[in-house]
Amino acid sequence: MADESEQFRIPKQPKVALVGDSVLAGLGVHGRSYGRLTAKQLDAVEVLQLARSTYTVLDALEKIERLKAFGPDLVIVCVGGSDALVHPSRSLERLMDRYAPKSWQGADGLEPRPWFTGTRYERARQRATTFAKVTVKNIGIRMTGGYQRVPLPLFDVKFGELLDSILSLGSTVVVVGLHDCDERLFPRSNRARAPYEAAIQQKVADRPGVVLVEIKDLLVPWDDYLPDHAHLSEQGHAKVTAAMIENIERIDRVRPSSAMVGRHRTVDA
Repeated sequence: MADESEQFRIPKQPKVALVGDSVLAGLGVHGRSYGRLTAKQLDAVEVLQLARSTYTVLDALEKIERLKAFGPDLVIVCVGGSDALVHPSRSLERLMDRYAPKSWQGADGLEPRPWFTGTRYERARQRATTFAKVTVKNIGIRMTGGYQRVPLPLFDVKFGELLDSILSLGSTVVVVGLHDCDERLFPRSNRARAPYEAAIQQKVADRPGVVLVEIKDLLVPWDDYLPDHAHLSEQGHAKVTAAMIENIERIDRVRPSSAMVGRHRTVDA
């Protein structure tokens, strides 16, 4: 067996890539995501942002060439949440895409609004719209059973491919585990996520060079969440950042090359 210190090695001023969904992207926290905060605490010399809203493991796999060109020392991965989320039937979504207002369309068209802004009237209107969307979603899922954008067998295969592709670049990988959401707003999703969580744990356990940071038990429902009870608040992101740093500090750190010292920039996809 290889020495553990050889399995996890990143420079003291690493190049960091963020690959995953809207939670890792920091939806609603204005650049204060745990990915950004972790990179800052590591004194990252460069950050590549490849996390986006609604991204699944399939979207993440499409970013491998970007990762290869970037040459990251550390890749933070958070996928599975969007993959496992339960949606109404595809036929209902097609109807919404054809006839409903634009804000009701797409993969996240029936999701609750993460935050409310503007005047009292505007906030009341936003809350009413969220209530209507969640009602339609709940009825649709109850009637049809719902579906997941990436079925578990496909996720299991593709998540393994994602990890292997990143490891082949010589990067250390930190995978962030799944967390709960509010079943009233995301019906059946926590139960549906459980086997995806198990698949993530197994794939990580099978691969030296990958670190899993479990976050579900760190978060207080719904104090550490935005109003949609799915995305994390700044407080939630801060808690995850602390867990990330605690785990990364166990990784053997090596000195940066002289060419990298003093440089820092962020690159968005």
